[in-house]
Amino acid sequence: MSSRHLLSILPALLAAILLHASPAAAQVELADITCKGTVKQTWTPGLKLLPADVRYTNDTDFTECTSASTGITSGRIRVDETFNNSCLANIERVEAVIEWSDGSESTVSLLGIGVNVVGNLQIFTSLGRVTSGQFEGGLVSLTNAFAARDFLACLTPMGLRALQGRTALIINTPSLPLPLPQP
Repeated sequence: MSSRHLLSILPALLAAILLHASPAAAQVELADITCKGTVKQTWTPGLKLLPADVRYTNDTDFTECTSASTGITSGRIRVDETFNNSCLANIERVEAVIEWSDGSESTVSLLGIGVNVVGNLQIFTSLGRVTSGQFEGGLVSLTNAFAARDFLACLTPMGLRALQGRTALIINTPSLPLPLPQP
């Protein structure tokens, strides 16, 4: 297996491990918080192969959160936006607010960076940063996993209207400043 191929499937493998691991095993020592839960996404009209403007909603419930530095035990994300998307190019930047169980919030900016198939799952990986609130400056990794067969709806006249699956979130505030690229 080439190193390029290994790097291309790494986000999906990490997601599969996090989505199926116990909370103690899923926690990364450097993470400020690690969560898992469920996600439901809808599109109106349904996503098809060619791009079109669609209303996108996301209801994510993190039901199991572990944090060494806070008392947060759960969280939720609600998004209701209009994007130009398709089943083939669903990579819009999303700004969202995570509402935590302790009453605090984190505003995150995420960009979808990868889609991989692992077994019978379609794994979507988004990376970003906490732009304000709890864990400000933290690096965010959000992974959603859906049954691969659900994507057959992209080929129907109604298009892909909804997906439900599992989700995993890691927020890590780097202890060292990240180096800036040199010109």
